Amino acid sequence: MLFIYSLILYMLFPLFCVYLGMRSKKNSAYRKRWKERLGWVKAEPTDILIHCVSLGETQIALPFIQYFLTEHPQLKLCVTCSSPAASERIQAELGNRVQHYYLPFDFYHAISSFIKRLQPRMTLIMETELWPNMLHCLLKQESAILLCNARLSEKAYLNYQKVQFLIRPFLSRIHRILVQTELEAKRFKALTYPVENTQVVGSLKYDISISESVKARAQEFRKQWENRPVWIAGSVHPEEFDAVIQAHQTILKVFPEALLIMVPRHTERFPLCIQSVKASGLSYAQRSQDETPEVEVLIGDTLGELLALYGASDVAFVGGSLTAYGGHNPIEPASFAIPALMGSSVHDFYDVCTALSQCGHLSYVEDAKTLSQQVLKYFSHPDQSAQDGKAGYRCIEERQGATAHHCDVFQQYLVQVGLISSH
Repeated sequence: MLFIYSLILYMLFPLFCVYLGMRSKKNSAYRKRWKERLGWVKAEPTDILIHCVSLGETQIALPFIQYFLTEHPQLKLCVTCSSPAASERIQAELGNRVQHYYLPFDFYHAISSFIKRLQPRMTLIMETELWPNMLHCLLKQESAILLCNARLSEKAYLNYQKVQFLIRPFLSRIHRILVQTELEAKRFKALTYPVENTQVVGSLKYDISISESVKARAQEFRKQWENRPVWIAGSVHPEEFDAVIQAHQTILKVFPEALLIMVPRHTERFPLCIQSVKASGLSYAQRSQDETPEVEVLIGDTLGELLALYGASDVAFVGGSLTAYGGHNPIEPASFAIPALMGSSVHDFYDVCTALSQCGHLSYVEDAKTLSQQVLKYFSHPDQSAQDGKAGYRCIEERQGATAHHCDVFQQYLVQVGLISSH
């Protein structure tokens, strides 16, 4: 069956090239480092391979990567990902303390060559990035495989059921799955994964750590805007641009000094965001120009500043939720104790959103009208805004601890595979 899967992948190779070509039109970083995606790298043997997939998984994996670097500096780490944004973050945070590459596509010869060069004794895979050839090659290498911060949405569960015949032989041999919730543990069990190897440890997303430098940056931003009411639309998609802009136009009628910070989800959407704001007639400035004059909209067209911009705002709308993208991370505004708003599409953060909604921190909106109404409510009632913001902060605090649980399990397996002694 693995042979047929591999054969189909090779037949689809031209489509992979087309995919990278199309992505490179929007983001030039996709034109670079193609050799890595095909496994043509001179990687050195490593003790632990950590695959982070995209930027979101990279950010929540950084605390336990730092754990390895601090507690076990003698161990060699290789950190892989799939997106340029994640790669940029890995290089910025970890530098030359780890090996770093894009994970090759799941073509057998590409991934096999890569794994043979690395020879990892232990492999940590974030969330549910399960590729048959990758798993096959890691098991051949006798690498202990741990699925970290594992989640399995209903949609993903149903998809895996369709290809269970392909996944089952490898899934059953994963050494440990550290899941976020009991529901996900039940779903993995239904896919015939041994229940005794599943451990519910909570979500790493709650263990968000805001550095002092980010806090200082947020304060600097806030000082520049003095007493202006500020709301942010973070990680917004093109389909949401108009609703956000229309909401702000309504807000300006009541609070003419209000500032909207608009941060597109993807860097390649920055030009379209600028074009949309310009067409609306609102005055705007670009954060990349390092200017924050008295404008109505500040476009966050820089990388790595979203968290600080959340911290400088009074109210946050979290994007990807007025469309069918499933929403983005509402924990980020909650960590700064500011109330959050989202649309109804939140399946990627369902448990988080449910918890934040129940405690009064998160409110749902449907369109530009309801979005503007909620922002105006918080602008008009700062005490209510502070109360709802603090409720979210407490909710996040109460659910922290997943990183420590993960590290306890890692310690056990470091001993088991012989990377450290039991003393």
